[in-house]
Amino acid sequence: FVLIDSSDETIFKHGKSFVAGYFCSELLQSIPNSDDFFSLDHSPDKTHSTNGNTLYVSSFAIHPEYRNKKIGKSFFYNSLKSICTSNKQISKVLLLVNQEWQNAKHIYESLGFKDLRIIKNFFPSLHNNFSDGIIMTFLVFFLDHFIACFIALFKGPSSPFFEVFDGLWSSSTSAV
Repeated sequence: FVLIDSSDETIFKHGKSFVAGYFCSELLQSIPNSDDFFSLDHSPDKTHSTNGNTLYVSSFAIHPEYRNKKIGKSFFYNSLKSICTSNKQISKVLLLVNQEWQNAKHIYESLGFKDLRIIKNFFPSLHNNFSDGIIMTFLVFFLDHFIACFIALFKGPSSPFFEVFDGLWSSSTSAV
């Protein structure tokens, strides 16, 4: 999925629509036992399984201009919801996050993801030579509960965030 901002303000500022984020994933048969699977150059051609029951979120990013506005959490959640709703066999979601990316980890934890294990010195680091990778999982049968919580949290009538999100997501997001 790609999050595209086509607001009048963005068109005026950049002269065109702007990619605000993306969400990439693949289906696996199960959670990999080996940390070797998580190499940064792994090939989805060799691991993707169309009938797999584990969704691996291989990459997710929000452009810095759109961070700290709850857009990332909404985009991540809606991407996950769309994929899991369309692929009923999915029972688990898996991702790998850099220990230094605390805002991203917070999004995942707030949606119910739990730490599974740590891969020591996995990512290049801006602060040290390397930082750990944290493998996180989520059981999809909780998704309906989070849908209800999510709607209650973000659809409040006085929520200014909902207006921003509604303008960005509803009219400006396209799947690729």
